[in-house]
Amino acid sequence: MEELKEVADRGVERARTLMGNQLPHPANRPAIIIASTDDEFRDYGTKLGDETSAFGAFLAGDSERQVKFRVEYQGESRPAICNFHKDWGPYYLRHAAALAYANGLAEDADIEAPLWFLHAFGGYASRFDNDHDAGSFAEQHLAKGGVKDMKAWFNSFAINGDMESKEIDYNVFQAGMLLSFIADGSDPKLTETMKEVSDCFVAGKSKGVEKALEKLQAALVAKEADLRNYLQKLIKKKS
Repeated sequence: MEELKEVADRGVERARTLMGNQLPHPANRPAIIIASTDDEFRDYGTKLGDETSAFGAFLAGDSERQVKFRVEYQGESRPAICNFHKDWGPYYLRHAAALAYANGLAEDADIEAPLWFLHAFGGYASRFDNDHDAGSFAEQHLAKGGVKDMKAWFNSFAINGDMESKEIDYNVFQAGMLLSFIADGSDPKLTETMKEVSDCFVAGKSKGVEKALEKLQAALVAKEADLRNYLQKLIKKKS
């Protein structure tokens, strides 16, 4: 359990760096259910998940069906559920921890954050833990087509059982790469826009958050060429 806790904590700590190191209020602190087998994970997906349970880490319930678990000394919390697969377990666990963290902030601000934004934290925490991992996943992303038509990608972002696993992985990596690109700090305007998002979450201004996220999304669309260059940069840093 201590080893799993360290992995989960690492996922949250990595995600926090993009949101001014803020934490959700106690009732919405990250809660995670870890499935120890594939069968157990599928069972959780059937009983507690929505279409996003096609991926190895998902939020319980959805906007129409509240699924919350009581956590001792904390209250009721919407957990993230992950598959501790023998090869992918640490990646899914970090993803789930960051996903639950981002959702906790969204619940504090009383908004339904875009799916791409929530999984961007998961993708960033799981696939950008170190340069080698980031570069390896970047090579795979390039083989799947690389960065293309960001506006269309935002409009069609999805995770569901009708998609092939490579399509889901494409979306998860690209979402995480957007936050990695911002965290790189080479674009001051993007850094400032992300700070606006973070500040609105802190202030609990739901309309402000929505506008700030729209502004961030538009700014990232405008950086499509730079994102392609960043993908190449990640690959070069692998070695």
